Amino acid sequence: MTEDEFREACRKHDLTYAYSDDSAVYFAGAESERKLRMAAEEIGFDRARVIWNEVVAEKINDEDIRKMYEW
Repeated sequence: MTEDEFREACRKHDLTYAYSDDSAVYFAGAESERKLRMAAEEIGFDRARVIWNEVVAEKINDEDIRKMYEW
């Protein structure tokens, strides 16, 4: 997997899959995570970590974090 493909896979990954009540969503997310971990081995964990952190920063902003703590 190239870095660009890894970045796109990170963008498509559901960060909240583990909290789903839907088993299909959970298992799809777990499989996505497994594939991301395998790809990280291919491109190198240090580079994968940089890409992952960039994508997560794009996906989650301060407003999203604030909403997570509102009840």
